[in-house]
Amino acid sequence: MSLTASTDALAAVQAAIGSLQQFADSATSPTVDLSDGSAVSELRAQLRRAMEHVSAALPALQALIPGSKPQSHNHPNHPGSLPHDILAEVLKTWFTLAGGLGSSTRGRPLSAGYVAASVNRHWRAVAIATPLLWTRTILDFDAMDGIGMHIETVLSRSKASTLDVQCLRAPWKADRELASNLIDQLAALFSRCACLSISWHADFVFRISRDRLHFEHSLLPLLQLSMPHLKAISLEGFWHNAFHGDNLIDTRLLTLCPNLQDLDIEKLPLRFIDAASLPRLRSFSSGDMLPGAELAALCHAWPMLQSLDVAGVRDGTPLTLLELRTLYCRTPGIFQCLASPAATPHLQEIHIAAVPHLQAALAGFLSTVACSSLRVLELRHVRRSPAPPPATASFVRLFSSLPGLVELRLVDMTDKELSDLFIVWKDTVEHPASLELIALRQCSIDGSVTRALVNFLTRRQQLTGKCLPSLSLVQEGRLDAHYVTCPEWIRPRLEQLVQCVRIDTSTAFTCSVDDYYVQTGGSRVVS
Repeated sequence: MSLTASTDALAAVQAAIGSLQQFADSATSPTVDLSDGSAVSELRAQLRRAMEHVSAALPALQALIPGSKPQSHNHPNHPGSLPHDILAEVLKTWFTLAGGLGSSTRGRPLSAGYVAASVNRHWRAVAIATPLLWTRTILDFDAMDGIGMHIETVLSRSKASTLDVQCLRAPWKADRELASNLIDQLAALFSRCACLSISWHADFVFRISRDRLHFEHSLLPLLQLSMPHLKAISLEGFWHNAFHGDNLIDTRLLTLCPNLQDLDIEKLPLRFIDAASLPRLRSFSSGDMLPGAELAALCHAWPMLQSLDVAGVRDGTPLTLLELRTLYCRTPGIFQCLASPAATPHLQEIHIAAVPHLQAALAGFLSTVACSSLRVLELRHVRRSPAPPPATASFVRLFSSLPGLVELRLVDMTDKELSDLFIVWKDTVEHPASLELIALRQCSIDGSVTRALVNFLTRRQQLTGKCLPSLSLVQEGRLDAHYVTCPEWIRPRLEQLVQCVRIDTSTAFTCSVDDYYVQTGGSRVVS
């Protein structure tokens, strides 16, 4: 055994332990936000580096054993056959990361348990013995055979854990009637859900609005179940006239969900919801226009409401939302109900479409008093035809009323919108001292944008005497055909002006405009 080999092995082991410890500290940190894409990407990178160090350490240790042979992939010390407890922890960590799902050869999403169990017999044994891996599943009613068997597998292998279930292309009419035993299995599955999402076909609304039997053949009746663990539910696929003229006047859903905190009903009529039966609700989203008095009644029934997203409000019934933290602004009507920041003393985030009438409404909201509690402002480009006139740059004038602003998010912006914003911002004195992060996500970043951004950052540094703490430029997956990917060569220049620069364009690609709308359905925030 040579001294060099021993030294190399010790260095490899120390590197492996260090990278594993770094990953463990980051993953278990109380400040980590797994809903933040940048935090998740960093965790993935740390895990990948840790596995690389482990892979390097194992053969180095193996070389110290006299007469040992080169390690094969079937050797018990190969990373593919890690010890049971270590592999279980790796799989659990992978599962907790956003997007911890695999896909089949046909591009269908697969549950984490099935992905892990398909590697080899050792991984299968570990996966089956790890209940957490089976607590998140997707049921695609159009593409999945043997749904009942899949449900039984999930219920069995998840043990007593609560579940996260997503139903795609759910049935809604008689010719897709579910067998009674499958309904019982779905009932058992739903009753253990902590998170539930159900999506229907678009034409579901016409069938369900004309005949009660179509309601019975959908999954909606199961929402009358007792679901004591349910904390979040999302219903998608309704149109605005889904239930006009139906005979379901007295039907109420989700009345046995005392712990429900997050409710997204899209176009489901509000009369299906008994607000008083949901005393713990913290987040509410609806795609319908609501009368002001009706919205006020909801807010009165939900005193702990922290997030509000409604398509619009028909009249300006005054509201006071003492616990509200996050506000989604789709139409100006919501600001007719909230006269000033005094009505929302703890408001921390505003998500708003960057169009003129919403900018004017927000300006009115901030006209009497500054919103010192606001930490995050998200401006989003509106995808619709005809395109509204851009108003992104005009939001700069409002920054003086946001003295506590920490993060500015710009989402789906065109290159013109971004360059105009940074040009206008450069020539103003409104640079919130508390600003720590400017985040561009899914935006078009061409030469005009990078030039305007560099000029803005330079001017900001001159005015404030310090660099911007963080800048994030992220373009992931499919982009609009007219959008431009951020050039990597700009990074060194940005790093002269920003303490921490993140540029992530590794998965970005462009597609046609028609394909974009068909496959993504457009943006969430609309005017």
